[in-house]
Amino acid sequence: MGEPIDRRAEYDALRAANPKLDMTLREYRDRMRKENSFAGLDRDNDGSLSRAELQKLDTYNGLASYRTDAAGSVSKADFLAGRRDDLAANREALVAKRYGALTAEERRDWTARHDADGDGNLSLEEYRAGREARRDARLGDMFDKLGARRSTLDLEPEDRLLARLDADGDGTLTREEFIAGVVADRRESVILDGTEGILAKIRAELDRQDATQQPGPKPGQQPGPKPGQQPGPKPGQQPGPKPGQQPGPEQGAEPKPGPKPGKDARADALRAKVVAAAKEYLGTPYLWAGSSKNGIDCSGLTLRAYEAIGKDLPHYSAAQSNLGRDVGPGKLKPGDLVFFDYSSARAGIDHVGMYVGKGQVIQAVSKGVSYASLSSLKDDIVDTSRLI
Repeated sequence: MGEPIDRRAEYDALRAANPKLDMTLREYRDRMRKENSFAGLDRDNDGSLSRAELQKLDTYNGLASYRTDAAGSVSKADFLAGRRDDLAANREALVAKRYGALTAEERRDWTARHDADGDGNLSLEEYRAGREARRDARLGDMFDKLGARRSTLDLEPEDRLLARLDADGDGTLTREEFIAGVVADRRESVILDGTEGILAKIRAELDRQDATQQPGPKPGQQPGPKPGQQPGPKPGQQPGPKPGQQPGPEQGAEPKPGPKPGKDARADALRAKVVAAAKEYLGTPYLWAGSSKNGIDCSGLTLRAYEAIGKDLPHYSAAQSNLGRDVGPGKLKPGDLVFFDYSSARAGIDHVGMYVGKGQVIQAVSKGVSYASLSSLKDDIVDTSRLI
């Protein structure tokens, strides 16, 4: 099996040759995905793919090794079976890559949790089973959190999201059905035509509901403190010490020593500037290939953040991962980049976020630029990079 096609490099070459090309990268990827689907390849609509039609298949470099009949044609069933084999092979290769890249600390953590035979060593099979267990636990937690909101996700009769996961058709969606259904749907949506899966639709619908139900302050009204919260100082007023608290440096206490002057202090200042630049985009809506306050994507966010210190980054997460040096998830500093592989279609980096300190990552996702806890993302991290 060859390496997956790099659609961005392909698109950039096409744009260079045709500067007036009226097509975004996302539109180009969608078109190529459709052209490489069974329906897109079966130009004569005879229900099978001839060798000439197969040679147009560029999901992988070279002719895909799908099962053919005596005439060298591939039926739709065999084509989809080949896609499933390709997907499984890519998934296995990615798991093996992540297993080999585990740090000593991560390996100890995985061994303590998933050493099924108790021999003190973590095998690849145990690591794979552990990943699946953690995936199922995350999906189970999501099912539990949906709670009473499940009924709001049935939407229109022709697109009843959760009802479609009711495997036994008894009208009740169990936790087990939800997990198994989402996992199967994510794989099949890639195999068939790369369409958006049920889980992505659920998240989008929840984001839409949250946006419409989020109350804001009335016009001209200043938001007050939350119940039980002490009001902060008024503008221009210095906060005083709490009862029983020793006065700070303003009241005469000895100030704590600051960072040592020199290289470390300059690096910390640059990191703070990069993080501050990224935070300016909080709440900005997600836009594929965007890089402005009107809309921005994951690599556009990190690109703009590093522009604040005069460093140019490519507008592509996989290319950004080739910069700087890998430090590992356990040694991140503010401004470090964190890379992920969320696509089940192929192995490789397809998302980037920035560590901002205190266990938080800022990233551009479908709901816009927002924070996420590093611990919730840890299992999907495939690379890190320190540029400062």
